[in-house]
Amino acid sequence: MSIPLAISLSSALLFSGTAAYPVNGAPGLTANALYARTKPVISACVLSKGTTEAATRGYLAKLVRCLNTAWAPVLRSAGFKVRPASLAVARRMPKCGGYSPDAMVGSAALICERVIRVQLGPDWVRTRDDRAILVAVGKAYGRYLQEAAGIDAAQRKLRRGDRNEGAEQGRRYGLQSDCLAGVTLKGVWGKRPGTRWATPMSGFGRGFEGTVANRRSWLKRGFAAGAPSVCNTWVATSKAVA
Repeated sequence: MSIPLAISLSSALLFSGTAAYPVNGAPGLTANALYARTKPVISACVLSKGTTEAATRGYLAKLVRCLNTAWAPVLRSAGFKVRPASLAVARRMPKCGGYSPDAMVGSAALICERVIRVQLGPDWVRTRDDRAILVAVGKAYGRYLQEAAGIDAAQRKLRRGDRNEGAEQGRRYGLQSDCLAGVTLKGVWGKRPGTRWATPMSGFGRGFEGTVANRRSWLKRGFAAGAPSVCNTWVATSKAVA
């Protein structure tokens, strides 16, 4: 499969420089089998969102089923035997074991123990424009893929060194889930308008997961390629994961 010129040039910029804190001795991160897999195939997944709570819950359930169906063969071919992601929806963010998320305003999606947990508010219920929902659930599903592929467990074992090294490792992890979200979105985006597709991320300021520019860059990179092979943030330059 040929790689578009834009992706090739982007790769040169992302991987040809240096990293202040290179990740060594962690093949589960730098050479994970997931990167060698083909594109997930999402077929017969026509998503149509209604504007009632029941309709929105049904839409979310269908979305997660579609993603599980598409990614299951990719994960199996990489040698990962995992259960599909499940879904928990409530008006307040569902708890995860002993962990209770901070109070959130509006709707949101998080991952915990391979369960996509959705706080469903009026903003997601009333809208027919589902792009923000797709980005949020896609991000949570990207985290599920990291858990399923052993990336989450591997990054927890890294030597943290000083504070700056630990922060960079955290950004590599967060930006990778953005990239995998883009891969996931590629299959379900369909004919939705593309000019504003990344705007749901505009509210993410510079934080522990990286700059807004880098978050958008990795998200768009995954979307453009539609394959996890472009999401190896663990060998990218420090600038690319700032």
